[in-house]
Amino acid sequence: MSDPAAEEAPRKRPWLAAVLTVLIPGLGHLYLRLWGRALLWFLVVIGSVFVLVPEWFSAESLGDLTGIAEGIDPLTSLALLGMSALCVVDAYLMANRHNERARRQHDDATTSCPECGRELDGDLDFCHWCTARLDEPGPDADAE
Repeated sequence: MSDPAAEEAPRKRPWLAAVLTVLIPGLGHLYLRLWGRALLWFLVVIGSVFVLVPEWFSAESLGDLTGIAEGIDPLTSLALLGMSALCVVDAYLMANRHNERARRQHDDATTSCPECGRELDGDLDFCHWCTARLDEPGPDADAE
C-alpha cells in the first residue's frame, strides 16, 4: 500500500540529484523543480569556464579541446572542480531539505493516537487501530 503523504509531496532522491548534477550542472536542480536555481548554477559553472578558460569556446574541433584541457594549470582545474562540487553539494542538500519539509508538513497535518501512536482518522472519535476512545481522558489524567 502506498502512503498518501508520499503522493502529495513525493520524496526526492538526494543521490540522484547529485548524480544528475555531476553529468550537467543544474540538471539535479531541474529534477528538484528548482528552475531558477538550476539556471543560476548552470550559468555560474559555464561562466567560470568562460572566465578561467576563454579559449575553450573558440575551439573548432575535439582535438583542440583536448589540447586546451591538457594545458589548463592545476589551480584553474581546482577552481572549476570546486565550482562543480559546490553545485553537486547544493543539489544534494536541496533534495534533503525538500524531503524534510515534506515530512514536517505530513507530521503537522496528522495527529496520532495517545495510546498506540498511530495516525488517527479525523472523522472518528476513537482510534481505528487500537479502539481507544479519544473523547475520554487517558489513564494519566486520573492521577492529577
